[in-house]
Amino acid sequence: SQSDFKGSGYGYGWYVGKLRDAEHVWHYGSTCGFSTRIERFPGKKLSVIVLANRRDTPISPIVEKIIELFW
Repeated sequence: SQSDFKGSGYGYGWYVGKLRDAEHVWHYGSTCGFSTRIERFPGKKLSVIVLANRRDTPISPIVEKIIELFW
């Protein structure tokens, strides 16, 4: 459901904001047995999705490097 925290940048399960002056929509999470991170830049037509079948896999550096290579 929609976030009750107006101005939080979070709604319908997605964080919404700007990164490097581009519209940025993202979500991440982990639980028993897996980790995920999805980063979308609609205006740039870029989506980065990293899935791991272990909770302790450091996926954030992978996503950040891919975004860095794009810019």
